[in-house]
Order: sequence, then structure tokens, then C-alpha cells
Amino acid sequence: MLANIANSLLQSGKEREAAVLYKISLCFDPQDGEALYRLGLLQLKDVSDSAGACLIRRAILFRGVDPVSIKEIMLSVNDIYVASIGNCTEKNSEIQRINNLNKIEILISVIKIVPILYAAAIYLAGKIGKYDVARKYVMESLSIELPIDRGNLLTLMRSGLYLISMAEADDEVIDSLYKKSQVLLRGGENSDVAYFCVLYKKYHDGKDLLSQGLAKKARKKLGDKEFFGSNLMNTWHICRYDDAFFRNVKSYDVMAALIGPIRHEKRLPESDKPVILVSCDARYLEILGVKLLESIRLVGAHGNVHLHVINATERSRDIVAEIESSSGASLGLSTEETSNIWKGSALHKQAAFIKTYYACARFIRIPEFSRFYGRPIVQIDTDCLLTSDLLELPICNHGADVGFLFDGIRTGPARQFNATFFFLNNHAKSLEYAELVARYVAHFIVFDIPLWGLDQAALYCVYKYMQRHGTEPTTASIPSWELFQHLVASGEDSMEGKIRRLDERLAALRTEVAAGRVPATALS
Repeated sequence: MLANIANSLLQSGKEREAAVLYKISLCFDPQDGEALYRLGLLQLKDVSDSAGACLIRRAILFRGVDPVSIKEIMLSVNDIYVASIGNCTEKNSEIQRINNLNKIEILISVIKIVPILYAAAIYLAGKIGKYDVARKYVMESLSIELPIDRGNLLTLMRSGLYLISMAEADDEVIDSLYKKSQVLLRGGENSDVAYFCVLYKKYHDGKDLLSQGLAKKARKKLGDKEFFGSNLMNTWHICRYDDAFFRNVKSYDVMAALIGPIRHEKRLPESDKPVILVSCDARYLEILGVKLLESIRLVGAHGNVHLHVINATERSRDIVAEIESSSGASLGLSTEETSNIWKGSALHKQAAFIKTYYACARFIRIPEFSRFYGRPIVQIDTDCLLTSDLLELPICNHGADVGFLFDGIRTGPARQFNATFFFLNNHAKSLEYAELVARYVAHFIVFDIPLWGLDQAALYCVYKYMQRHGTEPTTASIPSWELFQHLVASGEDSMEGKIRRLDERLAALRTEVAAGRVPATALS
């Protein structure tokens, strides 16, 4: 009787009054499944503990679970999951995530057939750094023997891809995703998730040529629209390792002619230090480049900067003059025009590809700058700040032919090396590698589809090609972005977000320098 009255109050939106009656009802009958269940749903919203999930578990043990109850539980789980992700800026957000993960784990213990529970547990565990827990639930979810519909299975597999994206998927997870994908593909499934898992397994096992061939088959099966529209699949198109590709790609001189000339407007004074290369278009220079150049001055590296500006304006040259006047140091300057690129290029057919060229032009031009200065080159992104003098870092004084920064998100060949930082020494082998990278990038710019990530794909694929033939350069490397504390990346997709983050960090850097706290230059 009391539970029925409580249900009526609940339907009227009187949750607090209903909760009181459910508790009274349970005093008379601690095994009242309906009261346990309804009170549990209400208490799931409490971020401070897991009592609600425990009540639901008890209710299920007494009354079982039906489709309507599962739907209600899933709606509540969705609410607490969204709240956990949405409160990421609050001080107590990690505690809330831990509590919400505990709730979901309790529910999984009695409802093992609901994929969304596993997906929520995997993502939340990852958010709080409990990757061992996330891996456990990936493996458990992929081993569910009861029939799971296509959508739910792909949801579970995407949860596994989340671990791959965080570089936290072990061999067991990768193998399980691969086996599930093989079953799906053999059964006629045409999913980018399944194709990606197969490609990633081959890449993970070092079978680069095989992954390249499978990517070609996936494109044919999915069709160009779906293949190139999938962020999981499209970058595999720009990953080439085969001898035929490198044999047929045109020479550096031919590619440079097809891309067009650069104009050397100012040369840096002679020095034995590496050159810091900053390359961007005129707009990026005005909005973000000036912030980077100020940070370079603040950390004392401003005497060795060469600025390469694409589609430069008079304002671009004024910025150079202003920086030279305020810093007392010269900048190198070169410019180029995208209108000079071969008119048959995809850049002239689809405006969106110009963004790729702005990001990749530096890698086409590096060999020329290497010859021009006869000095090592340190290449950095424009949408970042320096927090120490990179020229003093061990990786820039190691003696290796090249220096790589490994990406923190290892989702394939185009995310192996991070193009935010790249070191090129002044060695013959360094130049050989750089020229092959330049030819690789220019080929896709001029003759193919220049997708985002082309620069990073080129760095990795050229290295793997040379390694297969025993001609690779010697390397120094930084094992992960997290260990490289000498650059602050904008870390945002929107321009507003980039500006906000860099302005905040630049203000902090000004304060640190003014207080005499000289940034450390040893690799941490």
C-alpha cells in the first residue's frame, strides 16, 4: 500500500515525499522489490555515494529485471554519465566520477547484458585513469555470449577504440577487437569500426604493407563517401609504405617546382645554433604566431627564429619589423604564394584542403631551409608557446639525424609521431630523410587527396620505408607528449579556444619570467 502511494507521489514529481514513503515501506518489508527499485532510482542521482545502485541490485535479486526497468536504469545511468563528463572543470569532479563508476560497476554485477553499462564504465574508468578497470570491462563486454544487436556491439567496440586512442589498449584488447571485427566482416558487416580494428591490428603487429593493402580494400567496400567521411578510416589513405609508391614519386626538384618557389626575404645572422622554424599563413601569424614569437623571446631563444609565411601581407612584414624592434634580435623571413601550386592540385578544387597545406608546407620546405642555413632545424607548430629554450634541450644536441615527439593518441600511422615538434640535424642522412618526407607530402598535395594528418603520416611512413630497406636515419625521441613540458599546445579545435588558452598561459609565462623563475631546459 505504501509503495503504491509513493509511486503516485513520484508520478506527481514529489520525489522527496516518495522517497520517505519507500523507506517506511522497507521498514515493514525489507524485501519489497518495488520499493527497493524505486528508491534506488531516486538515490542514483546522489553524487556522494553508491547507495542507490546497491538498492537496485537488491531489488533485482528479489524481483528480477524486465525491459521497462532496464530502460529506466539506462536513462538514469545516462544522466549520471553526462554529469560526470560535463563537470570536468569542477574541483570535486574526479570524486563524482569515482562514485558514479562505482554505481555502474554495481549495476553491471547484476545486469550483464546491457552494453551501455559497459561503455559508460569504460569511459568513466578512463577519465579517472583507471585503465586496468577499463580494459577489464572491454574484455568482459566483448565476451558476452547472449545475442547483441549490431548497434550495441559497435558501441562496445567503439569503447575499445577509446582505449586505443589513449594508448592504453594492450595486446589482449587489440586481439579481441580484431577477432570480433573479423566475424562481423565475414558476416557481411560493412562498418568503419570493424575495418579500423582489423587495420589497427596489422599496424600494431608491424605489418605495415598488409595494413596498406587492407585499407585499399576497405575503401572499395565502404565506397569513397563513407571511407573519406570516416575519421577512423580516411587517414589510412595517406599512409604508404610500398616500394612502388616511393619508386614512382617524383624527385624533390620536380615536386618543388610543382609546389612553386619561395622568396627568401631576410636571412638570420650566422650562428652555430639550430634554427627554430615557424611556418604559417598570414592570418595565423597575426592571431597566434605573435603569441608564439613573444614566448620565444621570453625564454631567450629569439635570436635563431626563421619565419615562413604563406600568402604574406604587408601586415606580416610589419609584425616581423615590430618583433625585431622590441626584441633587438633579427628574424629570418621567407614567403610563398599558394596560387603558384600546380593548378591541377586538389587544393584548387576543394578549399578545405588549403588547411592541410598550411600545416604541411613546412615539411616540403625544410630541405631548402636546411641547405640555406647549413644548420640543424627545430620545427614547431604555430598554435603553441615555448616555456623553455628548445635549443638547449638534449634532443636538439644529441647528434642523431632526426628527433621525434611521439603522439599521445596512437590511433594509427598518422598519429605515431606528433608534428608539433620535429628536429632535423645538419647531416647527409638527415637531408635524405627530409627530402623523402617533402616528396611524400608534395605528392599528396599535388596529385592526390591531401587529408588532415598528412604531415604526421609522412614522418612515420617514410621512416618505416627507410627502416625496411636498412637506410633509416638515427633517431632521438621523446616517448610521449606528456613528458614534453617545454611546449604548451593550444589543445583546442576552435580558434576562440586556442586564443583563450594561449593568452592564459602567455600571461602566466610573463609573470614567471618577471619573477626571475627561468624555465628549466633539461628534458623532464
